Amino acid sequence: MAGSGQGAFTEKEQQRLTNIIREEGAIHYCLVFQEMFRQKALNILNQIQVKDEKKRKLQNLIDVISGQDEGV
Repeated sequence: MAGSGQGAFTEKEQQRLTNIIREEGAIHYCLVFQEMFRQKALNILNQIQVKDEKKRKLQNLIDVISGQDEGV
């Protein structure tokens, strides 16, 4: 593996890490938590009183951060 401080993995190391992540189910685990936090953020957003325009912008931000944006 790349030594600490180098800041980059070789292509072979990246492939090994990707395979480990897939095999261990880490991607699914992270996606589940991402969706839980997205829903929590949307619930909070729906409870606060802000102008509709600002609320739309905040919802777009939540969507972008969570990977749910559709090119908006």
